[in-house]
Parts: sequence; structure tokens; C-alpha cells
Amino acid sequence: MRRWLLFAACLVAGRAQAEICLSPAMDLGAATPPTAATVFQCNPSLSGTIDALAQAGYEIVSLGPIVVSTNPYRTADQLLVQRADVVFASDFE
Repeated sequence: MRRWLLFAACLVAGRAQAEICLSPAMDLGAATPPTAATVFQCNPSLSGTIDALAQAGYEIVSLGPIVVSTNPYRTADQLLVQRADVVFASDFE
């Protein structure tokens, strides 16, 4: 719930641009923390590793595990990112 409130706050703040990204789904027991090689899918035109997203101007807001399926039980890592240049230009104080 806290993540969604933060996401909503980013949208209300003005010209902020935020994206919710997911790592590939993993079976329970096979789940591992993300690495530098983990590719996150944000939307059809935006995906990449954490480093690639940072180089594209995105900052990490949060990272955490989520359940994406219960039959079979599968998890993924959810990454919430925002555009750094858009937030700084929003005149938010």
C-alpha cells in the first residue's frame, strides 16, 4: 500500500514521471535477489538493468519482492523508478 501511495504522490506532484518495473517471475524457492544483470520490464518501450535505467535518467524510489502468481506460486522484484530531471524541474519544495 505504501508503494502505491508514493507512486500516486509522484503523479500528483506535477510533472513527475514514475514507472513500476518488474523482474522476470521466479518460482518459490528459486527466487534470488536482483543482480547487476537483472533486467526489469517497466513498459513496452522501457526496460533495462538498474544501471541502464540510471543512465537513462531514472532514480530508484523502492525495490522489493511481490507475488505475481499463486498457482503456481511465483514472485518477482518490483522496482519503482522516477525521472530525476522531471522531479527536480517540478518546483516542488
